[in-house]
Amino acid sequence: ELTGSAHPQAYMKIVGLTGIAQDYGVEVSTPFVTLPGLLSAECRSNETHDWLAITVNSDPADPRADDIPGDVKIGDQILADWGLHLVDVNLFMGDLVSLAESQGEAWMDANAQ
Repeated sequence: ELTGSAHPQAYMKIVGLTGIAQDYGVEVSTPFVTLPGLLSAECRSNETHDWLAITVNSDPADPRADDIPGDVKIGDQILADWGLHLVDVNLFMGDLVSLAESQGEAWMDANAQ
């Protein structure tokens, strides 16, 4: 939990290898979109591994994507052991920006003269 939320503040690309471009009935004029509430993150572990599980909270009534890109593939075969490494930074970009902002504010407060 970077910011204490189980819902990452993802910033996903619209086009490209990991883009989520679809026709949502609205014009998107930015290269990235946010996905409030669409994703959940949970730390999981077993006897040999620890990982961060990402769940897409798809809803047929929601016009947004019901899946996200990021799987590593060879042809049509998904390499499951790679996880979502193609988008791991995108999944938490908003959280990282918020964390950097709060750390910067804390430093400024501690070093104010």
